[in-house]
Amino acid sequence: MHLTFKARLSRAGVASAALTALTLPLAGTATAQADPAPLRVPAQVNAMTWNICGGSQSSCVGTGTAEEKLDRVIQRVNQDSTLTVIALQEVCSFAHAARLQERLGEQWVVNFRAAPVMGGEHGELNRCTLANLPAPKNQPGGVLVAMKKLPGASITVVDEDFVGVPYANDKDGHPTQGAACLRDSVNKLLACSSHFPFDGADKEKGTEFDSRSGCAKQYAALGKKWRARGWRTILAGDLNLNVLARSELLRIWPLYSGGNFEGDRLNRTTAPSFPFDKKLDYIFFSANNWQRRGAAVDKSEAISSLSDHYLLKATVRPIR
Repeated sequence: MHLTFKARLSRAGVASAALTALTLPLAGTATAQADPAPLRVPAQVNAMTWNICGGSQSSCVGTGTAEEKLDRVIQRVNQDSTLTVIALQEVCSFAHAARLQERLGEQWVVNFRAAPVMGGEHGELNRCTLANLPAPKNQPGGVLVAMKKLPGASITVVDEDFVGVPYANDKDGHPTQGAACLRDSVNKLLACSSHFPFDGADKEKGTEFDSRSGCAKQYAALGKKWRARGWRTILAGDLNLNVLARSELLRIWPLYSGGNFEGDRLNRTTAPSFPFDKKLDYIFFSANNWQRRGAAVDKSEAISSLSDHYLLKATVRPIR
C-alpha cells in the first residue's frame, strides 16, 4: 500500500509548522561542485529520523500513546524553524501519519507508505496491533516522511520499491520494504524514509538472500538516480544495520560509497542493546550539494521512555 494523506489514504494533499534542533556544530566538508539550481533552500537545513515503536503490541506495549509520540515531534517543529525533513518508522496510517498531517498543518506534506509483509502474499501489508491506538483497528503500519514547504515549493509523492529485494523465496523481484519519499520539484529536493528488515528476519522467514544488504544497495541506487538528475537527496531511516560492527558495515557500505555522507560523523549509538548499544538509524545526504554541520542523538527520558530507538537529528548547509 502506498498512501499519502489525501493523496492515497484519501487522495488529496497534506501540510504545516517548523521543528526542533539539537545542534552540535561539527565541521564537515563535501565533495564536488554543487548543482546551481535550488536557490530557495535555506542556509541551514535540519532533518530528523526516529523509529517511534508505534505499532506492535508485542514490542511496544507500555511505550506511551500515539499522541505522546507525536507530541515529541511537534515540540521539535515548534522549536526549530530550520527543521525541513522528518522521517518516522513503525508508524500507523491513521494514528500517526494522518494525525501528524493534521497537527502539522498546511505548511508540511506527509507521505505514508505501508510495509509489505515479508514472506507474505502479494499485497499483504503489515498491520498495527498496539492495543492503545485510536481507531481503526488493524490499520496499516509502515514509514512516513514529512517535508516542510520551502518558498515556492511544489511537493509531490514518490514511493520507491526496492526492485530485486523480494518476498521470502519469491523469485519475481517483488519488494519487501521500499521507501516513502517526497520531492520538491521547484527546489529539486528529494527526502525519503525507510525501514529495513530486522536482524534475523531472513532466517525467520526462510529468505534465501541477505535482505538488509539488498535494501542498502537499492536505497543507495535510489539516491544515485535522483542525484544524477541534479537533485539534493536526504535518505533516512531505521536501517537495522550497525555500522559499528564490521560485518554490518560491509552491508551498509553502498550508502556511504555511493555519493553520500552520513549526518553523524561520530556514529553515536541510536538503539540500546545488550551488551553494547548499536547505531541503527541514519540520515544520508548527497555529498556534492550538502555540507555537514553537525548532529545529535536525543537519549533523554522524554524520548527513550516512548521507544526502543533514540532520535537522531542532523544539520547541513546547501552548497550553492
